[in-house]
Amino acid sequence: MNTQKLPEPASPASTESRGYIQSPQTLEDYAHNCQFQLDNVKGYLLMDADGLPSSLNAARIKSNCLIEDAYKLNRALVAEFEQREAAAIAHLDRMKGGAR
Repeated sequence: MNTQKLPEPASPASTESRGYIQSPQTLEDYAHNCQFQLDNVKGYLLMDADGLPSSLNAARIKSNCLIEDAYKLNRALVAEFEQREAAAIAHLDRMKGGAR
């Protein structure tokens, strides 16, 4: 991962009160991190109005972070789906076993 220090983008209201969640615990936390990264990309693109390559490069770097966080959100959604599906199947199996 790139460790280059990036300039700070404008802080959109949606992520102003909460920064990046280092250890997301819920699906909402993962979604928050995606929104945080998207807001950063937008902020750097706004800063790019002056045509500075550093702002465009920062937007590119943050878009890679967005992709990584979107992947993490997807994996968390898949895990949650699989867990709920397994619980539903187990529940149906118990109901079938009790109806004999």
